[in-house]
Amino acid sequence: MGVDALPPALRGSLNAVVRACGDAFGPHLRCVIVKGSAVKGDFLPGYSDLDVHAFVSPEVLMSDRAPKLEYAMRFQEAIGGLEPRDAGASQFQVYFLPTDRPPEDWAPAVPGSYEVVYGEPPAALVNWRDFDYQGRAKQALASIPGDVRTLIERTLDKPNRSLGACVRLAGTFVKGHAYSAAIVAAGDAGRALTMRTSELLQFLEDTDPSLAAVRRFFDFAAGWDRVEREPAYARDAYRAAIEALEAIQRWAASRIV
Repeated sequence: MGVDALPPALRGSLNAVVRACGDAFGPHLRCVIVKGSAVKGDFLPGYSDLDVHAFVSPEVLMSDRAPKLEYAMRFQEAIGGLEPRDAGASQFQVYFLPTDRPPEDWAPAVPGSYEVVYGEPPAALVNWRDFDYQGRAKQALASIPGDVRTLIERTLDKPNRSLGACVRLAGTFVKGHAYSAAIVAAGDAGRALTMRTSELLQFLEDTDPSLAAVRRFFDFAAGWDRVEREPAYARDAYRAAIEALEAIQRWAASRIV
């Protein structure tokens, strides 16, 4: 596991993204981490994002996650020629965060779920134990009904060629809420957030058999070429995503008072 084990094309793109951060932000760039599936070793080609967090001086941000226009355009210009699909990624998901604290609506990464590829971990990462992961996870789980409505509203009028993007979006909600459920069930954010996807799925099934619905969605995602090529398969994958969210919501409603 770790970025050294990434396929050469994906590792090359990661290096290019890190260079772009440095080119755009110069001395204001303090740290860059890679997190999620690229580090844990369960990256699904074509489906997974390359998830990068760059920590920069607060003075170059206009809000907690938005750089000032000058820096944003410098960064876009620096990576504009990169094509995520050529590297086997769905997209490059790059967030710019303040160094001194995590944003109010953001759960900081825990050790074991990320790898530092530039600089040193800032206070926003080092002080992760100060964050209320349990409270945030319960709050997130309570939002599932609204998330399901939003997902269905965004999908019902889309052409077949857009179904893959709809499934991928639904999958981000499934994965996020699955980890929230694991945080609540385990009572330990560090343990839950460092689980690989396979470990997460097994943990959820052991917690409650109804949560096997989450695995069924990831079984569809593993056949990502079919999601993009076959509309019927994509619709089945989308249904599986919604069913997984509803299963998590039912479990959370029975568990959280």
